[in-house]
Order: sequence, then structure tokens, then C-alpha cells
Amino acid sequence: MANATVSRLGQVNTSGDVNALFLKVFSGEVLATFQRENQMLNMTSVRQISSGKSAQFPVIGTTSSGYHTPGNEITGSSIKHAEKTINIDDLLLSSAFLSNLDEAKKFDAKIDASANTPRPLVFNPKIQLTNKKGTGFDVGKSVTDITVTADGKETYLSLKTGGTTTFFNVGVRRILTPTEIRNGKITNKDGLKLLNLFSIDPKRFTTIFNSDIKTQSGKVSVRPKNAMLLRTLLESGIGFGYHVVHQKGKNVFHKQMDSKTMKKAAITGNMTIFYGGKTGKGKRIDIEMESPLYKFKLNIRDTQGNDGYPTRLMCDFKDKI
Repeated sequence: MANATVSRLGQVNTSGDVNALFLKVFSGEVLATFQRENQMLNMTSVRQISSGKSAQFPVIGTTSSGYHTPGNEITGSSIKHAEKTINIDDLLLSSAFLSNLDEAKKFDAKIDASANTPRPLVFNPKIQLTNKKGTGFDVGKSVTDITVTADGKETYLSLKTGGTTTFFNVGVRRILTPTEIRNGKITNKDGLKLLNLFSIDPKRFTTIFNSDIKTQSGKVSVRPKNAMLLRTLLESGIGFGYHVVHQKGKNVFHKQMDSKTMKKAAITGNMTIFYGGKTGKGKRIDIEMESPLYKFKLNIRDTQGNDGYPTRLMCDFKDKI
């Protein structure tokens, strides 16, 4: 790196002696440098130089003394006088640069995997996940696996591994009840809202989970009936205010999930619905869609292996970038 060009105030036309234009300050002024370290300072006559490159001091000599004998002539003696000039030294400094991280008063990392907070669906009237530990879609405290604290500021890390991972996993048993599915008709208003959000046919939905009814499996491509409501659900499920740390094989990828990234991640187009899953033989509904950042695969199914009736809505994702 090249040295900086310094403008020296004491030079004549930017050349020559760097002290040429500074004036001398005469009479009884001394340098005030090293005041703290000078142990004899309190015993010294001190004057400060307000400007200039040097200070001049009058030097007054001494004379001898002796006892006088009456009658002898007093002729006197001369005292030497001179001038002492003290020049100011160049600037003395000790420089050091500290990074902000090194200045952190405290650095702490705490495993918070158990702190993952349930975020059930609410219908108010939009369909979205609740956020008990934050405001709006700021979900960092709810999804953190490791919380890093540096200089009093917390950073939330959500750890993922493998090719396909999950943004949210919410219960649907209370709104898509086994009784209504067995009867072949969904009447719960929130259950109907959820199916309508994904353009899922309620009657066809019930056939997938009833073994005694002819299954109406198959693939259907549809446009969202209300793209903004779907985006709200995805935004609430993805959230912001944390960092995604994703291990894929031997590589680890990182993405800061701020509000802008969350909104971009939740913009989707057409959906493909797989009644009966990809094989058409499962008791499940799969929904696939893409955003600029992710490939989403949602599914409604019995994740607990109980009676085959759906218990959860899961939103899995794969990175596109």
C-alpha cells in the first residue's frame, strides 16, 4: 500500500524544511510534553507553547559570593547571559487497530434447539402461523437452534441438514377431523378455508383418506385462488430475524433471513396438487410450487402413523440458489 500524501503546514510551497513557516516563541516557555510521566514536573517552572516549532529561553548565569573586608574596594563581577532554544520533536504515536468483533465485551453461544416454539395456525381471517416470542413475522426467537450473543446483541441460527428440510410443521387435526373425512364432507369453516387456499377439492380430499371410498388420485395444476393469502401463510411460516445455516454433504451454506429475503422467498406462481401423493396410492396430499429462492413441497398427511387421517401440514423446501 502506498504512503499517504501529507500536506505539511510549515513547508514553503510544499517543499523544503517542514518547519520553515513556523515562528519561534521567545521567553520563558517550555514544552508541556510528557506531563504525566515527568516525576519532577511539580518542581519545575512550566510554560506551554501555543504554536511554533521551538521555544527560546533566556539563560542567566551565576556569580560567586564572599565576605567583605571593610576598606576593600567592591569592583563587582560579570554575569553571563545567553539564549537556549528547544526544538519540538516529531509526533510520537503508538497506533493499533481493533476489529469490532475483538471489542465485543462478551461472546456466547447457547444451544436452544429445545426452545423451538410451537406455532399453530390461526384464521383471523388470514391464515398464518402464530408468533408467541416475537412481533409480526420476526420469528428468530421461535426458530433458533443456536443463539449467539456478542456485545449484548443476540443472533439466531436455524440449523438445517440434508437436501430437503422443513420451514414449518403445523397441526390440522382439529380443522380436518377424522369424523368429517369419514363422512365424506368437510364442514369445519377453517378446514374449508385451508383447502380453498390451496385450491384442493374438499370432496376429492376426503376420498384420499377413506379406504372404503374409491380413491380419486391424480395430478392437477392450478393457479392460487388468492395469491396474497397464500403469500401471507408462507411469509408467516418462513419468517425473518434469523440466519439459515444449511449443511449439504460436506458443504455448509448460510443465508440471512431478513424481511426482504422472506418476502422474495414467499412469491410463488402456479401449484401442482398430487392427490394421493406422487404415486397416487398414498393417504396424503402433496402440493408443489416454486419461488425465486425455493422449491416448496407441502403435504397434508398422518405423520404419526395412527389411523391414516391427516394430522399435520408440513412445508418442506429445497434451495434454488
